[in-house]
Amino acid sequence: MSSGSLDPSARLALRPGAAPRRLALALIAAVSLALIGAALVVQHVEQIEPCPFCILQRYAYLCVAVTAAVAAGLGAAGVAGGRLAIALGTLGALAGAAVAGWQVKLQLFPNEAGSCSIRFQQTVNDLLLGRLIPSVFTGTGSCADTDFRLFGLTLPMWSLLWLTVLAVALALQLRRPAR
Repeated sequence: MSSGSLDPSARLALRPGAAPRRLALALIAAVSLALIGAALVVQHVEQIEPCPFCILQRYAYLCVAVTAAVAAGLGAAGVAGGRLAIALGTLGALAGAAVAGWQVKLQLFPNEAGSCSIRFQQTVNDLLLGRLIPSVFTGTGSCADTDFRLFGLTLPMWSLLWLTVLAVALALQLRRPAR
């Protein structure tokens, strides 16, 4: 069977370079979901209540996971829809990194930076996923809490690191030339 008689999705799979790109995007999606899973372990096993900024970071990880999976499914950066998904995922990761960075500032300088208000907490908890899956997307913890550390870093510090890594990984997928 010639490649001209294949359906478009099969031709995408045959394009040189598509498989490594799809694998990279699938890995990015899996890492993002694993990081949400790790946050849930900390929340439900270690009994550390997430704050509204933590919840916003979960949304960022979910954005990265969904957009990377969509891009992988579309054949990655060689397809316009795949490139758009990667760009949106990159923006989601950068937005999440900005939220994590602000939370790190709250933790390092609690008197100067303020904290999260009850109104902010209610606004974040009232987002759609907070109403649909409250055990994952709601939280009442303190934004400046630094009690839980892993290898000396607070969870927002880890989140800032991981969201930055994911943003760079996605941006590198965007930079790859389409074949």
